Amino acid sequence: MRKSLLLLGIVALIIIGCGLFGGEDYFPVKVGNIWNYTGYTTYGNDTLYMVQMKNEITEKTTINNNDAYRQMSYITTYAYMPVPDTFYDTTIHYFVETKDAVLSYGSPFGQPDTALKLPLKKDKTWTQIYTSGDTVTFKVLIQEDVTVPAKTYKNAWKIEQRWSGSTTPTYFWYADGVGMIKTYSETGTSKTWFELTSATIK
Repeated sequence: MRKSLLLLGIVALIIIGCGLFGGEDYFPVKVGNIWNYTGYTTYGNDTLYMVQMKNEITEKTTINNNDAYRQMSYITTYAYMPVPDTFYDTTIHYFVETKDAVLSYGSPFGQPDTALKLPLKKDKTWTQIYTSGDTVTFKVLIQEDVTVPAKTYKNAWKIEQRWSGSTTPTYFWYADGVGMIKTYSETGTSKTWFELTSATIK
């Protein structure tokens, strides 16, 4: 459960939006930008985990002769059941934006994932195939107003993510000029969500 929760947090932060080529900017990549999130996993009336996550763009570099931005993610997980405990994780991802896609790298020497196809518009879809054989399909659904602890964001894009073999989607919301503001998934009586609590955008 702990690994799946942390994976959700990481995935939520590497599926990003557009910005370098004018128009809307759903992931403002600039050194010094910071996003703080709080997330929960509940089962019925019980809270299994609480996660606090800080994302920070710390460096501009290059990957394959393209501008790339390194993001550090600092994750603290508080487990409440079955035994109280606290876990700490730090992850690194690199982001490269092109005219028609956003690419996410686990390292400067690895193969990229296609995080987004640009520009975002209703009913747009794309698929990411992993070396494990898993397939993830994304679909842009609608724009809607979303309230999270940070504030209310107007016309955020809602994107659906579906893994192969799973009937339960995960939803992500992205706000113009800010980036990802919320994720949500639900399986039976179990729910997992992350919400933006504050952001520093330069």
